[in-house]
Amino acid sequence: MLNNIKNLSLTKKLVYKIVFFIFCLIPFFSGLDSIPPLDRDESRFVQSTYQMIETNDYINIKFLDEIRAKKPIGIYWAQSIFANIFGEDKISSYRYVSTLGALITILILWKFSQILFGQKASLFVVSASMISLLFIFESHVAKTDTLLLSLITLQQFLLLKIILNKEKSILFDLIMPISMWLVLGIGFLIKGPISIVVFIFTLSSYVLWNKDINLLKNIRPFWGIICFMIIVLPWVFIIQKTTDGLFFQKAINEDFLPKLLSEQESHGGYPGYYFLISSLIFWPLASFFPLAFFFVKNNLSNLGIRFLICWLVPFWIIIELIPTKLFHYPLPIFSPLILIVAGTIIYFENNKLNLKSLISKNSVFLFSLLFSLGGIVLSLFLCYLLINFNENKTDQYLYIAILFLISFLILILSILFNIKVIYGKKIHLFNFKKEIKFQNYIIFFSVIFYITIFTFVLPSLKYLFPSKIISDELKKLNYEELSVTGYHEPSLVFLAKGKIILSDPNEAAIFLAEGNNNLVLVEGRELDEFINSSSNLNLKLKKIREIKGFNYSKGQNIKILFFKVAK
Repeated sequence: MLNNIKNLSLTKKLVYKIVFFIFCLIPFFSGLDSIPPLDRDESRFVQSTYQMIETNDYINIKFLDEIRAKKPIGIYWAQSIFANIFGEDKISSYRYVSTLGALITILILWKFSQILFGQKASLFVVSASMISLLFIFESHVAKTDTLLLSLITLQQFLLLKIILNKEKSILFDLIMPISMWLVLGIGFLIKGPISIVVFIFTLSSYVLWNKDINLLKNIRPFWGIICFMIIVLPWVFIIQKTTDGLFFQKAINEDFLPKLLSEQESHGGYPGYYFLISSLIFWPLASFFPLAFFFVKNNLSNLGIRFLICWLVPFWIIIELIPTKLFHYPLPIFSPLILIVAGTIIYFENNKLNLKSLISKNSVFLFSLLFSLGGIVLSLFLCYLLINFNENKTDQYLYIAILFLISFLILILSILFNIKVIYGKKIHLFNFKKEIKFQNYIIFFSVIFYITIFTFVLPSLKYLFPSKIISDELKKLNYEELSVTGYHEPSLVFLAKGKIILSDPNEAAIFLAEGNNNLVLVEGRELDEFINSSSNLNLKLKKIREIKGFNYSKGQNIKILFFKVAK
């Protein structure tokens, strides 16, 4: 009888854990279809993939008529598979690749956590990994980064398995090393050398730290490089031949080197930039960064923790030193950072922070408090967006109230956890006999926070997505061909299915004169020049629509006017 009750209790706990895990997954699927295409990178990727499908050319990468040499072919192939299955006109079809990358990352982190922290802690670790702002946001964007993260996490997992292995078998001696090199090759096809950089710096740091030169032999570099080349070289050879070497010339000279040597497209920053924004991009777990320092310090002899440090620190230093700074650059080190922070929370559930000085305790608490403020900053930013770009005042105030309430609750819970660990205080709320597990409530409220953002807040910001407003208006109009001047955002190109001519005011006027039922979109700043050009061609213009919006890529309020020739 007692055994039956015990088994029932265990089953109930397992069901609760599974339900909680599924609940944590909801934000990753929220808003995938309702948030319009984003400018500029996402829309460039999806439009290039769309053109691949339309032309049935899966080798050359083009945006309209221009060679797009920003990234290798892998992401376009992956997106085309999903677009062919779910519909090439839907933005969500292309975003599913990033969602899949996030889910694969979560699965590998689960296996990682079993090695590092044991089976019991693994569910908490993966749940904690699912509430980082950077990770969830990038899983909604149809670019390379989340898929690359999944491949980097997999390659690093295989490398750790090789490091920790003590037995002789074909699995560890050949299959795992070869698999690791194959994953490296796929990672190169997704985003060029990033996965290689992570691998080389992790490997070299670990070998130097542990004086483990045998590891270089255990990864089977000879056979591994051959496998890597088998994955990479066929496409490299074909694209070089079909573009007469132009693809890699443009990729290196116009994308890779400019980002290394100078700030690109006004995305610059000084060293320390990512440290300063870490409380935001890694919120809410950034609150535990100061405690993570002590966790690492107390566990430096652990090979798994050493491996995570070798993965995390060198790459973080690299991105801090590179002049170009972009929000998503720290994503390749998301996995080790989250594993360390989750390990910190697990560790300090059963261990004390041995700081004797009150000044030291207060200092750690102060830093923890500062790192906890990311949610408040995020809520203020979203509040600004809602006030300025949401026309429904009722929804506006409701969303603002929800966001601030939840972010404030998470802040309080983070502070209480830090007080408990730093000052050794046992905290009981609402007369509960058991201590509250603050970390579980932080995860729970974070999930609700992200569901609110991606399901309700972002899709409601109509004014922030002028391309979507234009697209909706175009569906109501009858015209033969379309040209636009002054507003050349890639999102409009994708929503117009590539059937659009990007022109200057004079070209737009000529385009209007040459067609029977052509339509021209003119951004307000180029209106005078367009009217003058049209006047020189003796065109009588008819304004049929006018929309307003905000072009966040340029930070400008815009007005788009629709013109036809008056009959």
